[in-house]
Amino acid sequence: MHDTNNFPFSIKNVDCNQQTVTVTDLPSDQDTALVMHQKIGCWTFMAALDNAGTPTAVFENLDDQAGSIAFATEQGVALTMPKTLEPMKVPPDSLYHGRTIEEIRDTKNDILGEEILADPADPTFERIAECFPPLKYCTFVGTRHSIEKIEFNYGGQSRLYTDSVKLIKDVQTLIDNKEVSEGLIGGFLPVVRWVFPTAENEWWEMAVFADEDPSRTWTQPGWYRFMRIEDGQVKQCNHFFHHIPFPPRQEPTAAEFYAALLKLDTTYRDILSEGMQIELPDERIADFCAHSFIREMITRIKDHPKYGIDIWEDGYRVGYGFINVDTFQDTFTSAVITNLEWGKVSVAKRYIDDYFTESVRDDGSIDTRGAEIGQYGRMLAAMAQYYNYTKDKDTILKYQGKLFAIVDILLNFLKEARALPADNPAYGIIHGWSEHDSCLRYDPYTTFMLPYLSNNSEVARGFCDFGKALAAIGESTADATLKSRGTQLVDEAAIVKTDLITSAERTVQRDQDPPYLPGIAGVTDPTPPHLMENVEHGMWIAGRIYSELLYSGVLTPELVKIITDYQSANSERTLGLLRAWEGPGGIGMLGFIVYGYAYGILNEDWVREFLMFYYAHMAHLHTRGTWTAAELANYDGTEFTPYCAPAQMTIPALTKWMLVFEDPDDPIVWLARAATRPWFEQGKAIKVKDAPTRWGLISYDTLSDIDNGTIAMNVSLPADGFAAALKVRLRAPLGKTMQSVTVNGEDWQDFDSEQEVVNIPAPTGNAIEVVAMY
Repeated sequence: MHDTNNFPFSIKNVDCNQQTVTVTDLPSDQDTALVMHQKIGCWTFMAALDNAGTPTAVFENLDDQAGSIAFATEQGVALTMPKTLEPMKVPPDSLYHGRTIEEIRDTKNDILGEEILADPADPTFERIAECFPPLKYCTFVGTRHSIEKIEFNYGGQSRLYTDSVKLIKDVQTLIDNKEVSEGLIGGFLPVVRWVFPTAENEWWEMAVFADEDPSRTWTQPGWYRFMRIEDGQVKQCNHFFHHIPFPPRQEPTAAEFYAALLKLDTTYRDILSEGMQIELPDERIADFCAHSFIREMITRIKDHPKYGIDIWEDGYRVGYGFINVDTFQDTFTSAVITNLEWGKVSVAKRYIDDYFTESVRDDGSIDTRGAEIGQYGRMLAAMAQYYNYTKDKDTILKYQGKLFAIVDILLNFLKEARALPADNPAYGIIHGWSEHDSCLRYDPYTTFMLPYLSNNSEVARGFCDFGKALAAIGESTADATLKSRGTQLVDEAAIVKTDLITSAERTVQRDQDPPYLPGIAGVTDPTPPHLMENVEHGMWIAGRIYSELLYSGVLTPELVKIITDYQSANSERTLGLLRAWEGPGGIGMLGFIVYGYAYGILNEDWVREFLMFYYAHMAHLHTRGTWTAAELANYDGTEFTPYCAPAQMTIPALTKWMLVFEDPDDPIVWLARAATRPWFEQGKAIKVKDAPTRWGLISYDTLSDIDNGTIAMNVSLPADGFAAALKVRLRAPLGKTMQSVTVNGEDWQDFDSEQEVVNIPAPTGNAIEVVAMY
């Protein structure tokens, strides 16, 4: 509940010229005239501004370091901007669940994950967050329009921009001691703040955001506020635009600062209005997802992808802003797929147009430093998903030449793979680079052109989905050739899948306990390649291979379990997250590409494992306060590698699958498949509006009256029908068992109380009410 509920006065006489306002105390009906920085109750009057012809007074609750901003007019509070704040310093004895970091690092099995899952209750963010320190990491602000991004290292430090160390006395000591808190203003907005406590009830706040001006291409002006608070009173407050105002530049007014903040809010609310909307008992998640979409968006330059941004440390460029990683295929697939999953189809289309126009050549090759063969298959799957969600055949036909060239590249690789003897474990497995960094390694044609199993898994998925889309387009346009080619690709996908399963079964080392499936067909060495010294091939990042294998949804359940069991028992997972190689500061946890791994877990219906992965990624691969994602992060909360955009897309993708999950092959849609049990406690509700699926948009809301023995879900479907079956999952609090079900008021027998699932065949109406009794 926002603190503006405690706003016991009305507004009149907002004077934007004099920067005054008169407020009327509602209980006493007494008027009080306020000047800037004067308080009434817990609220401090900060500025008066003209908001599109409406005089508006701005108030902030400065009694609380996380107090809100309220924009109020004579009609009432028009907008509330909450502030968040997360401490960077936590008590050492609250970390590692009573263990040492060395014990966790050196123990082969996932001891923390096993402990979390041993508790019958669902994993929670809070319990998982306390396993490791908060990520001490960089962040940035910017816009879609400008090349320049305003970057800050931990504690608001920046070599190039107005920063905390330049403006706040003795702040470096606070930063070094981690006595800094960080957060956001506006819930989901890219407005970053740092709070530096200087004494009891005294602190400095630094807040910064980028000016939303589309004309700014080469330089990105930023808005800064430095404010010192003592006992809830403003003692100093400075606003800067772009840089510290040396003459002739003047310091902007507070009203200009808040007007720019309002413009930012209006801009992003409009952008985010497209697609799926959610309301969850954990309000943070909707804001987290919205912020992730914005952060990925502002990483770009217009629609041109950027893998990351420039970060400067000690005079060195250490970030991912350099151009030769812009067109990393993962940047395309992660952004397009996640925007599609949320129904943000106009954004996805712009990204498709940019990538296929600027980065994909006519022969299907990518203008990037190293092609990823598996991601070629995922690109085809992404384009199929775009067609399934939009029925926009024109975009597919526009790029069909390049798409068919990609298909031909993969068919030629398959032809070479099928030239091997039929009894060779690598028979039918595409030999090709799996990782974008391939060109940076020595002798790529002998060390990287290897039979990675994940090449086949992603190509099988890509051929199947893209082939079905082509066949549908051919049917709708009466193009028999296109329809036939689509059908051929679907048939080819089945062969690719069969060869994959056969090769994987031949490659599994069942003499190990648990069995081990190397990521390269035919490997007999029992040591995982990414753990070997001086390894020079793509298995140096094993997470890619296994994430792609699981994301495809083509493995048998046994093979999925072999992969996950081995990793959990052999130093390859922590809290369910994939470990990376050792780097500065310890073991790295992998942040990008891993959404495929989580998809595979949920596809097997391992809900609690999925939830542990979800919260661990949220807590330990993002900064706690600014929600900035790391490519990899260390156990000790230090950055391993910098921010990257694909990692930022992980939580939005997982959130969609948690709430609405499409079976990859069969016409089945799961609703609330992995919604956590606390969301079904008494009085709590889940609302999902306009979630896209292959069969049209779907909406639902749940309401728990579990204290009186019921949980209800109301589902809205397209008016013209929904040609898929539904699986409605209602994960009641522990100790509650589903006894009976009604659907649209009629007794319903097709439910599984153990799985907590109500099965509904392809419905004929467009509204369904499911009520479960406990």
